[in-house]
This record gives sequence, structure tokens and C-alpha cells, in this order.
Amino acid sequence: MLVDTSQIKSWSGRLLDCAYCILAPARFLHAVEGNTPLAFTNIGRIGMELTHSHAQSQRFLKQRNMLAFISLAFLGSTVVLATAAANREREIILQPILSNPLTLSSDNIPKEYLELVTRDTALLTLNRSPENLQFWMDQVLDIADPRTHGKLKADLMRVLEEQSGSNVSQYFTMEKMTVDPEALTSEVNGILHTVVGQKEVSAEAKTFKYIWTYNGVSLKLAGFGLAKKDDKNGKEEQ
Repeated sequence: MLVDTSQIKSWSGRLLDCAYCILAPARFLHAVEGNTPLAFTNIGRIGMELTHSHAQSQRFLKQRNMLAFISLAFLGSTVVLATAAANREREIILQPILSNPLTLSSDNIPKEYLELVTRDTALLTLNRSPENLQFWMDQVLDIADPRTHGKLKADLMRVLEEQSGSNVSQYFTMEKMTVDPEALTSEVNGILHTVVGQKEVSAEAKTFKYIWTYNGVSLKLAGFGLAKKDDKNGKEEQ
């Protein structure tokens, strides 16, 4: 009986394939139960690494979000504190020569304080002689508002040039004073005495008006002059 060798090879191949299919699951099972690092072991390690990386990235993301939240909260609190500090009323307590201690607030100016400043300013501006004209001008400019400093200095220079070298002096005796803290104006009424040499040549009733500016707790002189009686708007002339 003759047997075809090609058929024998075909049957042998089929038998080997069947044996491989039967033995392959056992090999993989042995790799899982034993210590041989085969395909399943590598896949498990990669999966664990991915899980660990994901957890770590989530932890970093939470930390970043927390840091951003804290930074925004800190920035917000800084803005609130800065705004409150800028809008807060400034106060200063003064102890004048007369009466009780006086408190200044950036919100408004007390009537008593405006009266004290008006009294001293009127005595400064309305009493002068040829001997103290430079000192007189310097002291007035020291209490002047910087925004009106130029105009006020020009008016004072005109007075200094007119009276410098002369023997004409003047002094003012105050009789009445009114102040308006809201309008930041004040007026003094009294007698203006003019003296030439040693002789008084005139004594006239006059009203002088003072205009002020108030910034923070600083009161500055914006202008002053002889008030016109027929001027309801309170304009003044130097």
C-alpha cells in the first residue's frame, strides 16, 4: 500500500497545530502563577503605572487649583483693604490754646477750627508795616494753597512794591467774624487803621473775605480780599 508523503506532512502539521492550541493556555497560566515575566505580567505593570500617573496628575491638579484659589482670595482681600484705607476718614486731634481739644476729620472741617484759623490769618494778613513786608508775604504764602500760589503771590508782590520804602502801615481791629464750613469761606468785620509815620490818617469799617480749600486734614488759604457789600456772590478784591 502506497501512502502519499504530502498527505502525511499535512496530517502531521494539523496534529502539531492541535497540540499547540492545547498547550498554549497552560503556558500562559504557568506564567501568571509563576515568576516568568510574560505578556500578562507586562500588561499589568503598564496598567499600574498608568493608574499611578493619573492619580499623581489629579493630585497636582488639585494642588494647583487650591493655590490659584488662595492667590485670588489674597488679591481680593488686598484690594478690599486698600479701598477701605483710601476711603477711611483721616482724623487728627489738636490742642489749641483756647477751649477744649479739637478733632479734625477728612470728612468735614469743624466750625471752631475754621474760626481759629480765620482769626489768626486775619491778624497776619491785615497787619503790616514797611519793616516786615517780606516776612508778611512769606508767612501768607506758607499757608496758601499751591494751586493758587502763583496768583496770590502776584497780588502780594504788588502790595510789597507799593509800600516798600514808604512810611505807611496798617492794622486791623476785629469786631465780628462769620464762617461757613460747608462753603469754606469766612468773613471778618472791623476797623482798618492806616498810619503814616506816627499819625493815624484813617479808620474805616471794612469787611474782608477769606476763601479756603480743605484736602484730607489740611486747610489752605485760596484767596482773600476786601468784600464788596453789593456783591451777593461773595467776590472779593485785593
